[in-house]
Amino acid sequence: MWQFDIFKDSLNARIFGVGVTLISFMLFTCIFFQIVIDNVSTKKPYMLKLKKYHHELVYSANDTNIEIMLAASDEIFELLGDSADTLYSAFSIVKILCVLNLSFFFQDVVTGIITKRLGRFFEFPTFQHFTDLILFITSIWVFQWIVTEIDQNVNADKTVSVTEKRQIIMANFERNIDYPF
Repeated sequence: MWQFDIFKDSLNARIFGVGVTLISFMLFTCIFFQIVIDNVSTKKPYMLKLKKYHHELVYSANDTNIEIMLAASDEIFELLGDSADTLYSAFSIVKILCVLNLSFFFQDVVTGIITKRLGRFFEFPTFQHFTDLILFITSIWVFQWIVTEIDQNVNADKTVSVTEKRQIIMANFERNIDYPF
């Protein structure tokens, strides 16, 4: 009987540890997604104004107007510089969280394979498998979008200055003002 008590205590401690880990991971994920959402919502009007200036710069033939818009663009760039760095860092952390989200579905698959090989019962499909699959697909989609749209050309050339790197990041954000999530 004492062996069962040890097993029960061990299992309860394990379940508690997994619960604490999952809750902390969920809170961490929510915090960084909220940072991205807050930054995007507060900076979007400036990004739209910057996009408008850049569009007008391309088609303008008036030199005075071009100088005024370039000065206004530089002013907006200075205003958004640190925010762009913060937002880019938050997107990088979201990318890491997406990779970690892939592990939930991977863990389900590995558990199913090992349980089946041991000849034990493994209930499939369950609601957990469905939600892990949705999380897996969504994480792949968000990760791919961040890599192809937000990270585009940011680290391509190592000789770029910090200001030029910020401008590349801002151009990527400007091109993707309407984020897919």
